[in-house]
Amino acid sequence: MTQPSTHLRARAEVVGYSEPVLAAFRDLVHEVQSDSVLAFGSGQMMLAMGDMFAVDRGGRPSDLYGALARLVIAAAEATIEKGSDQ
Repeated sequence: MTQPSTHLRARAEVVGYSEPVLAAFRDLVHEVQSDSVLAFGSGQMMLAMGDMFAVDRGGRPSDLYGALARLVIAAAEATIEKGSDQ
C-alpha cells in the first residue's frame, strides 16, 4: 500500500501539487470509498446539473463542474468494481 501512495506523491510533486491538494484528493477518495453507491449517484446528479454551473469563458462554457463529476463517478465505479471482485 505504501508504494502507490509514494508514487502518487512523487508524480504530484513533479506536476507541482502541494500537500493541501493531495490532502483534498485523499479526502475525496476516502468519502467515495466510504459509500461508493452514494458517491456514484451524487456524481451522476452533478453531471446532470453541470450546465447550470458552467461559466462562460469567452464563448466556451467551463466544464470544471462536469470534470469533478466525472472524477467522482470514475472513483465510485472503480470502488464498486473492486468490491464486486472480492
